[in-house]
Amino acid sequence: MSADSNNVTKLSRKIPKSAILAGAAIGLPLAAHADIVFTPLNVTVSSDSSTDATYQLQGPDGVNDFLFTASFTNWIDSVTPENGGGYVGTDTNNPTPVPGGTLIGPSSAPFQTGTGTLTYGLVFEKGPWSNNAFQYLGVDFYSSGELYYGWISLSACTPAEAGSPCSDPAVININGFAYNTTPGAGITTPTPEPSMLPLLALGAAGLTAFRARRKKAA
Repeated sequence: MSADSNNVTKLSRKIPKSAILAGAAIGLPLAAHADIVFTPLNVTVSSDSSTDATYQLQGPDGVNDFLFTASFTNWIDSVTPENGGGYVGTDTNNPTPVPGGTLIGPSSAPFQTGTGTLTYGLVFEKGPWSNNAFQYLGVDFYSSGELYYGWISLSACTPAEAGSPCSDPAVININGFAYNTTPGAGITTPTPEPSMLPLLALGAAGLTAFRARRKKAA
C-alpha cells in the first residue's frame, strides 16, 4: 500500500547513532524480510466541533483501499474497506486488535468487509480500540487484481471518558502500515509495541546507511 506523500514521515539523511543502535538492539523485524514493505506514518484523523474527518489509504496501484472516519455526528471512529478488501474481525462491526507475533494471511479469514467501529461513545467510550493504545489491524486488499495481506498500526478515542486524551469528538491516529509484496503470502505483526514503529524504521534506515559506508570504505 501507499499513502499521501504529505502524510508520510520523512527520514532524515543524517541518521543519529542512537537510532542505529536502538534499531539493532530491537532486532529490526521489519527490515529482516525483503518481501515486507513498511511505511511509517504520522496521520491524525480528527473531527472538529462541526464536521467529520476522513483519511484514505491507497494500494500500490493508487486505488483507495481503506477509509478511516472520525465522526463528529455520531462520536464514532470507524474503518471501511474499499476495493474488495477487508479487516480481521469477529463480526462486521467489531474490528479485532491483533497481538504482536500473529500471522495475517489466509488462515485469518473470514475478513470483514463492512464498516467497522473502532471506538464510540457519548458517555462511556466503548469498542475494541477504547484503551487509546496503538494496536494492529490485520487487513487484506487487492492491487492489480492480486490479493495481499498486511497490517495497519492505529489508535482511536472519543472524549466520552473523564481524562480522555481526545479534545475533539472523534480521533484516529495512524503511525504505520506494512504488507507482504508476494500475492497471497501472509505477514506477521511485529512483537515490539506499535508505538515503537517509527523508531524501528529510523533504525533500519540507519543500519542500511552504516553498512553502505563500511562497504564503500573497504
